[in-house]
Amino acid sequence: MPDKVTLHYKDGTTAELDTVDARRTLRDHPSEWSTEPFPKEIREAEAEKAEKARAAEDARRAAAAKKVQDEADEKARQEQAEADAEAARIAAQQEAKAKADEEARNGQFNLKPVDPPITNDGLKVGHIPSEVPALEAPVAPFEAREKGRGWWAIYDSKGTQIGGGIREAEGNSFNGLTEEEKQEYVNAELAKG
Repeated sequence: MPDKVTLHYKDGTTAELDTVDARRTLRDHPSEWSTEPFPKEIREAEAEKAEKARAAEDARRAAAAKKVQDEADEKARQEQAEADAEAARIAAQQEAKAKADEEARNGQFNLKPVDPPITNDGLKVGHIPSEVPALEAPVAPFEAREKGRGWWAIYDSKGTQIGGGIREAEGNSFNGLTEEEKQEYVNAELAKG
């Protein structure tokens, strides 16, 4: 069985190593390991340095954990807000249906149907475009602006989209027109309707 040697690290800790490993450690790291304890001032300085490093690492980990927790909290808040909005929409539809059912039972026939939900394209579910009632006439001034994912659209002064999506080049071209030319363009889009 190989002989064991006690080596002293510069921060005051010790390690029991085989003789061969101890010699290699002393040869490769003479400023960190010794066969005798390091002087007190070196041990204290090294301990202080190690404590500062631990404190810095603890602060870094705490900041990273806080960031992760803040992001999780924000995501949970957004999901809860979306869930609350959806629950309120469903509750309103159920209340309207219950009211219509009650009126029907009491002989008060209000034949106005419950409004169906609206899809992302602004059309009511179950309707085809020709069944959508005419909207208010757009009001100048008109402006083309980005609406996301590389698509642009033309909007009136009320923020109502006119026509379908267009690309950036066409939007910039539209914005360069005079007000009369913009009105003609909008009229042409509405005529496609």
